[in-house]
Amino acid sequence: MHKAVSYKTFYTLVLIITLITSCRKKDNTVQQKILGSWRSTNTITQLYEDGDMKESYMHASDEYNGSMMEFHADGSFKSSGKYATTDADSITVVRLEDQKGQYQIVDNKLITKIENIDKEAEMTLEFKGNDVLTIISGPLALPDLDEFSHNKYFTSIVTYVRNN
Repeated sequence: MHKAVSYKTFYTLVLIITLITSCRKKDNTVQQKILGSWRSTNTITQLYEDGDMKESYMHASDEYNGSMMEFHADGSFKSSGKYATTDADSITVVRLEDQKGQYQIVDNKLITKIENIDKEAEMTLEFKGNDVLTIISGPLALPDLDEFSHNKYFTSIVTYVRNN
């Protein structure tokens, strides 16, 4: 059960991290490169409490686990994802609620604002060519039930490939 909760938290956090903002024409090259649909290939997430790493996950995306990001020219984005839990002989796939919001790019930073969430998130973008994107985020506050915990946070590195 603990792993199921951890996986759900993990993928929810990945979606929160990789979303948000509103475009600026200032960095047109990066803005143009990010436009389109992206599919995750792998994710590394580390969970911290009071400054100490408590858990670390490394997941390759497959038909049961992963996320999709869509970045639009108007500064909006959409993120969707799913994760799987296993018990004995069964696999349960959970589809996460889509996240939408605004994003902006400043230099190599992605700043996102998810609808209905007050905080903005800032992440670092790294491109390998035009078809591989890595988003590095954190530390970001970890949701603890309905509130964000100040002593619990996470970092993540998500690699995406262009989907279109």
